[in-house]
Amino acid sequence: MKNRFNRSAVGGIIIALIIVVVIVAIVAAIVVLPGLSSVASARACHVSFSVSTATHIGQYYDSLGVYQHQPSAGMKYAIYTITVNNQADRSLSTNAYFWESVISGVSYQNDVATYDSSIGYQNVDVGKGGTFTTKIVYQVPVDSASYSIRYTGYNAPNIVWD
Repeated sequence: MKNRFNRSAVGGIIIALIIVVVIVAIVAAIVVLPGLSSVASARACHVSFSVSTATHIGQYYDSLGVYQHQPSAGMKYAIYTITVNNQADRSLSTNAYFWESVISGVSYQNDVATYDSSIGYQNVDVGKGGTFTTKIVYQVPVDSASYSIRYTGYNAPNIVWD
């Protein structure tokens, strides 16, 4: 029996099939993947923050002439207001030890002024569907102008920084 197809015809068919598969993959990436990322984003833990600064925190002691909390020389207080809106299946903690202020590539741990009653810090676990806002205080260089924050807690959900 004679072979009806020659090699060049079979090669052409294979190339045509490969082109069709590539086109379908490109269309899927354009149409489907953005929808998937919005679904993933909707099921994530959304975190936003703002920063204010201060030269002192807490009560002023007249007899000593000092405030309860004053930063070290060359430093200022950066007060981060952090809002967590959790739509993920795992909780996210507002424990101050799980959050770091990052300035010019340097990480700073929370300051004891975080726990002053005037700040309003609370340590909670924000579960699925929960929204919570708290404040954490850091000592940062006095010339700091750009602020970022990092979550270092374990078993964290997918975090989207808003």
